[in-house]
Amino acid sequence: ALLARHRVGLTDSLTGGMRFEMSEDIASGGPMVNIRLPIGELELATAASRRGATYGGAASARYSYVSVGLNLTAAARYVSPHYATLGSVETASSPRWDAGLSAAIPVGRRGSLTLRHELARRQDASGGSTTSMLGSMRVNGRSYLTITGTNDWRDDWHGFQLSLGLGVVLGPRTGATFG
Repeated sequence: ALLARHRVGLTDSLTGGMRFEMSEDIASGGPMVNIRLPIGELELATAASRRGATYGGAASARYSYVSVGLNLTAAARYVSPHYATLGSVETASSPRWDAGLSAAIPVGRRGSLTLRHELARRQDASGGSTTSMLGSMRVNGRSYLTITGTNDWRDDWHGFQLSLGLGVVLGPRTGATFG
């Protein structure tokens, strides 16, 4: 397989790039651009693919704003029924489109709170939405606590998940998480 990705800063506010992947039966790739706006950054990307005699396409847009007191992200993606990448497997549950919003704020000097909402439709027209809230707090210089609550709404079921975790830094490149 061949994988290639290249990005180049054209100006202080504009970065362009390309992505390409190829194997014996798949070719996929396309252009991308990042644009620095007066407030935030916009990323746009498109791609086309061929798997055997089947062609597909995809497009995405992502806006992000990062500051000391607030991080915001909005993203949307469309994938045609036969779009392929080297790591993808075409199934009825493959995404057709998805979109999401997230916001994160600091809480005190040691914590953060993130709220995320995502919508999705699959190739078989099933779909749903997910809303989650993540809280993180540094306990000391080497450990942190996280708690996540997620509410899932699907076409045929609804569920809630709650998780609690403890992360510990063991060394410069090593860590452990208990959940």
